Amino acid sequence: MSENRKKVFIVDDEVVNLKMGKNALVAHYDVFPLDSGKALLDMLKNVQPDLILLDIMMPEMDGHETLKHLKANKQAAHIPVIFLTSKGDIGTVLEGISGGINDYIVKPFDPAQLRTRIDAQFDKK
Repeated sequence: MSENRKKVFIVDDEVVNLKMGKNALVAHYDVFPLDSGKALLDMLKNVQPDLILLDIMMPEMDGHETLKHLKANKQAAHIPVIFLTSKGDIGTVLEGISGGINDYIVKPFDPAQLRTRIDAQFDKK
């Protein structure tokens, strides 16, 4: 891991999605695959990411609930969050936007588009 590379958390309960996401991003960012919202909140105690890719449909704590915890955390509220999910209906998209997400990508994703959308968040800073 490099000091200059951006840190990206990928949060998804499906191992295959974590692997695909990591494979698409590891050449460009330091990637931290996490299998739940709880794992994300625990990891935040040790590592501050530059961006979080967050699935919605996860057991125990879904993406919307995880987002609420992030936005309520003073140290994490500023971190850009992109929902990366297979749930693409307009109601879910609007709920995410009103909850504070920065972008929304529907799976399956194109790796080049994913990197471009992540970089767009970094360019806003």
